[in-house]
Amino acid sequence: MKRKLFKFLTYTLIGGSVLAMQSCTDDEYVDTAIQFNGKLFHTVAATNSGALTLGYDQVDISDINNTLPFNTNPFSLPSGDMTHTEIVTSADGLKVYVLNGTNGNLFKYNALGGQNYMFERNLNITYALGTAHPNVIRIDDEYVLLTHLLNDAGQNKLRLALVDLENLSLFYNEELELPADASGATLTEVNSAIVLNSKVYLGVKKTNGGTYSPIETLVVDYPTLTNPRYITSNYTQPIVGFTSGEYIPTMHIDEMYSIFQIVNVEENQGETHIVKINEDIYNPSFNFNLDLLLGEPTYAKGWFYVGNGVGYVPYLRKNLGTADSNNWALARVDLYNHTALQLNLPGNLNFNNCRQAVAKDGKLYLPIALPGQPGNIYVFDATNPSPVGFIAGANLEAVSGGTYIGIY
Repeated sequence: MKRKLFKFLTYTLIGGSVLAMQSCTDDEYVDTAIQFNGKLFHTVAATNSGALTLGYDQVDISDINNTLPFNTNPFSLPSGDMTHTEIVTSADGLKVYVLNGTNGNLFKYNALGGQNYMFERNLNITYALGTAHPNVIRIDDEYVLLTHLLNDAGQNKLRLALVDLENLSLFYNEELELPADASGATLTEVNSAIVLNSKVYLGVKKTNGGTYSPIETLVVDYPTLTNPRYITSNYTQPIVGFTSGEYIPTMHIDEMYSIFQIVNVEENQGETHIVKINEDIYNPSFNFNLDLLLGEPTYAKGWFYVGNGVGYVPYLRKNLGTADSNNWALARVDLYNHTALQLNLPGNLNFNNCRQAVAKDGKLYLPIALPGQPGNIYVFDATNPSPVGFIAGANLEAVSGGTYIGIY
């Protein structure tokens, strides 16, 4: 394995692909006048022109009597287009980071309440990563991880950079030559990550002649970002698909330090599974087949974990339409009790552009509205196993020519 170290001065950066927002205890938060329940929530919408605007949630977002003032002077993010713009926030919501994927600038803002976001500094990461729009993955309040896969004369190389969010500077920056695939499969994507026991686990996408390969995860030492190697599925019946996801995180760590990972399958080449990694091995005794438990073919880009084995999976009902159709649903999954349940939400849902939800204090907060239509912030109670274990919270105004993509 060949390793190349880059050293750079401070650059500018703009928001990123988000790793799951981790739940924190109340004593880790500092309540201010602009926070609700110890957090300032930020709702994000994208317009048809590709611009991103950021609304502010300074009210009780679980109260349906409140309406979020999204159309009243929302803050326009310095975005080039929706596809290449990514957003990260601190756990308390008082820091916002936005990556402009057209020029490679990462911006840092202080959220002051209302539509007031004060620019602090920026960092350009284009030269370090070899692209203006790397994947940006939140590690914690201190660091984000940037990834960019490239192919150099047939050799897969992965550029990784760790950004110190306090000073908005590059902490580590590496170029790794990745191990060759023995089966000849082509590596096309590296995205979504989680850090555990001084290692970073990255989801990957591989295909072989258009057919998905058995699942794998790339492991790299952390924080040095060295020593790449693969974890490969050892299930008796191979689970095929990819683990890299798309914007929504694919991996979460539970309270017993196991990694749970969702497997994506776009076409009809396999089923949606959630699998378990222990000590760098896919645990063959655990296999959560979402298709089997829900009784229909599904496609899920990622999922959100709340706690105690309970999470939520936005999924396409494959038999009813394509990813662009309004045939999506939301499932409550209980990994410990091996159950999955479709929630009784309004019909005609579309989670194709969903990017982020917030898990906090045993609840999941998720904006739900069809493009160009009003909706609500929905609050899901992870302790309630009922198909109606949620409430419709604060109202969302219709965004003309746009759609809500997440809450941060």
